Amino acid sequence: KNKLLQSFPKRLTHLDFKNFKMFFETIIQDDENVAELEGILDYSLTKMKDQLGVGKNIYDAVDKQLVIESIGVKALKDDEGLLLIDPNYDPYCYIYRYKVSIFETAHEKMRGLQTDFIQKIRKTIGTSIEQMKLNIIRNMNLISNLSTFRVVSIAPYPYDETLLPVVKRSFSAYLYK
Repeated sequence: KNKLLQSFPKRLTHLDFKNFKMFFETIIQDDENVAELEGILDYSLTKMKDQLGVGKNIYDAVDKQLVIESIGVKALKDDEGLLLIDPNYDPYCYIYRYKVSIFETAHEKMRGLQTDFIQKIRKTIGTSIEQMKLNIIRNMNLISNLSTFRVVSIAPYPYDETLLPVVKRSFSAYLYK
């Protein structure tokens, strides 16, 4: 509301030459449309806070049951490698190539995790995770010293809508530590 009111035209009321300041008054005063807008915003903010709380609870529940582990020998730098997402309830393991990027805003440095889906592999009793990693590296002609991590999800959650975004955020935090 304040941003909206600031964008309305203003009239110069007086100048303070001593302090080099200008004083303005708004030409348009609060009317019933602005009051209606304020009511809508107040209602929306309470609903949004409730939904954000629900989303945070879901995120915390998913995050608590994730297990992140390193597979094989780690590279000297973990800023790129392979990420295997292994839901216990799913017969497939989802393979991604990840790369950590750092970008700067005006106020801070932020980390981003870029993931590229490679393939999904059916899990079998006779194939270990280490063998799976070696097969992926061989098939893609990758260098063999990529760091590889596996994220195991114990509880069932929708993959694309819930599990994948939480895994990316949790994995990024894990790498940062």
